[in-house]
Amino acid sequence: MGKKSRLKKLRHEVPLMWPVEQGIQALVPGQAPSVDELARMTAVYQENIRKSPIWDLMVKEFGEQKATEMLKDFKAKVE
Repeated sequence: MGKKSRLKKLRHEVPLMWPVEQGIQALVPGQAPSVDELARMTAVYQENIRKSPIWDLMVKEFGEQKATEMLKDFKAKVE
């Protein structure tokens, strides 16, 4: 397989990701995740937010209770 063919194949296998105002968008091949998989993805995403510096800023600015309520809006979704 030539260099161009290898690079072309690699481009199709690597997921595309880019930042947007609402978070991160990704374009990956495959089937849409099931409802259960989306729920697990959301749980992992929310847990990662809790471990990130943004969580401390949210708690500082809005308080623990409001930040926890806001965290419920952080969801994985497929369009």
